[in-house]
Amino acid sequence: MLPKQKRLSRAVFSRVSSGKAVHFPLFTIRVSPSPVGEERFSIVVSKKVAAKASDRNALRRRIYEIVRSVAPKKYSAVIFLKKGVKEGSRKSLRDTLEEALRNIRVH
Repeated sequence: MLPKQKRLSRAVFSRVSSGKAVHFPLFTIRVSPSPVGEERFSIVVSKKVAAKASDRNALRRRIYEIVRSVAPKKYSAVIFLKKGVKEGSRKSLRDTLEEALRNIRVH
């Protein structure tokens, strides 16, 4: 889990979730410049992706771990997971997400 100061608050979440979207097969990332100057993230896993709460939490923890290791600076992002992420391998998810976070541009 990310520390609380690295996660998005509810007030900032709505602004970031309407930001620039970058789509990938297993997830969508919505990005906007960070209002605080630090990177902040939130992960959204719907019931369509994983019906059980324990599965949603496990996916969220997996993504937070990847984000913690690659966390780019100076922007806030919301990562929406898509169907199929549960069936995909951890390695492919990690590689795709790391590449996406490194190459993302906010203008």
